[in-house]
Amino acid sequence: MGCGCQSGNKSEEKNFSQRSISITSPEDCYYTGEILINYLNLLNVVVENDEYSLYSLSKPQVNAYLGLIQSAINNPDNYCIFEKELDKFKNKVLPKLLMNS
Repeated sequence: MGCGCQSGNKSEEKNFSQRSISITSPEDCYYTGEILINYLNLLNVVVENDEYSLYSLSKPQVNAYLGLIQSAINNPDNYCIFEKELDKFKNKVLPKLLMNS
């Protein structure tokens, strides 16, 4: 039985429950603490102003993204531990927040 490991990859994917975690090396990570804090601040404005419908977002969606971003912030050694989910936020939710702010 082999381990199914691939050597030489910059990223590795692991599945825990229903969440896929991509581990990109810190040097190759797009996300920084500053970027993540900006994302967190944008979402907090939605919560504080109860503007979920303005951005076509539900409370559970916003809460999930808040948790995701906070989890990434809590991993300063490699913010990209949740890269796939952060990319979804960056590509699908962030444009809505920026367009309506």
